Amino acid sequence: MHYFVTRQWLKSTIMVACLASIAFCLLCGHHAIAKPYSWSMLKNACYYTLVHLLYTLANIMSLFLIFCGGFPMARAFLSRPFFVGLGKLTFITSLITPIMVQLIYSQLPEGLFIYFFGVQ
Repeated sequence: MHYFVTRQWLKSTIMVACLASIAFCLLCGHHAIAKPYSWSMLKNACYYTLVHLLYTLANIMSLFLIFCGGFPMARAFLSRPFFVGLGKLTFITSLITPIMVQLIYSQLPEGLFIYFFGVQ
């Protein structure tokens, strides 16, 4: 019993840390968005490297915890028909996007072409 409580506490702590990191990453750039040229090059470099990496890793870790059975209520919530349909629509959109970008750019007067790695 003590092992389960400790393990569940650890999962909850990691999830809270992930959600706090996501909220921090979404809100820390407010000053730069309000005044675009107020940050120095060092602050911009730190923001675009560290904050984007932290945001991505926090999202991956929270989804990993949800999908691996840490939070069955969140898994049940995400398996509702609305989210399943939204996931299918997002997947189809991500497959069509490179083709649409190629078609849009090929219609320019100069005929700009973009090469994508992979089969289309």
